Amino acid sequence: MQRRSTMLPLNTSAEASSETEHVVRAAPSPVYKGDLFPMREPIITPEDNAQYRLLMADCVQLMRTSRGEPVPTCHFTAMEFHECDSDPSGRTDGYQCRHCGHTESSAEAWAKVEARNQGQTA
Repeated sequence: MQRRSTMLPLNTSAEASSETEHVVRAAPSPVYKGDLFPMREPIITPEDNAQYRLLMADCVQLMRTSRGEPVPTCHFTAMEFHECDSDPSGRTDGYQCRHCGHTESSAEAWAKVEARNQGQTA
């Protein structure tokens, strides 16, 4: 017993294909002369850019001048300055490490900074 195929044969005639096939065509893209994209206003004007450069030059100068200033450190990071009126030891200000919470009075912290600077210059 022979099995029959349930698939219909493809009709390759031009008349049949125009009736059954749907071709989707993309809309033609606009043609620009010269550049691929039309000209538009610059996002940053030259005046804005000049003003930005002046501001950044001031920031860079401030950063460079403050880079050499010594600061109290713990765990190789700068300690935060804190003022506290309720400290029972009578200290009203000091520095605290962000990493471990270690605190020092201002006098202790700056004494360590001075000792560190003397060790670097010696």
